Amino acid sequence: MTLHKPSQGRFDERMARTLGSVHGWVPTITVTSCIVVAVAAQLRLDVLRHL
Repeated sequence: MTLHKPSQGRFDERMARTLGSVHGWVPTITVTSCIVVAVAAQLRLDVLRHL
């Protein structure tokens, strides 16, 4: 939701440009975060299985 606020004029020009450039990376960041969490959980399960 924060990325849509610049179009409504709620931030200054500099912040609006920064959020506008980040907007295209949101899906990539989200998918990468989910993969990192899944890999960490799997590694933890593997360690617990060996105990």
